[in-house]
Amino acid sequence: MGERKCGYEGCNALEFRTTGYCLRHKDGKHDEKNQDEISVESNPEPKTAESNPEPRKIDDRPTSLGFKKGFFYTPLSLAIASLLLQDVCSVWLFFGAVIPPISYLNGRSQFSMGFAMGSIVGVLVFIIPWLTFTLQTDLICYDVVWSSNC
Repeated sequence: MGERKCGYEGCNALEFRTTGYCLRHKDGKHDEKNQDEISVESNPEPKTAESNPEPRKIDDRPTSLGFKKGFFYTPLSLAIASLLLQDVCSVWLFFGAVIPPISYLNGRSQFSMGFAMGSIVGVLVFIIPWLTFTLQTDLICYDVVWSSNC
């Protein structure tokens, strides 16, 4: 079997079957338009923002917004829960330690990380004033805990 080259001028590709030309030139002519299309497809131009917008992230809210919400909403919800359950210590210590890791693991985004940090700081900042306030106003009876009379 001989190794014959394409009969088209300037083409060094091997002949296709017994046609005398390679696959590209098997009809005996060279298609310039086809060649241009191939070269354009192999080197695509970069797409602009209007033609193909980047996909949005699932949660693109900033860490600072999560910190603000965690700092205020977590202590507020713990204060309401301690009034409803008539217990400050277990509500603030248990839920104050459980809410931040759950919120962080739930989202694993910048917002949830900020919310977790804000929750920790909020609980640490507001637990002493809330405990002092409830002791002074007798909103919650501490008979079981400190044996004081209500």
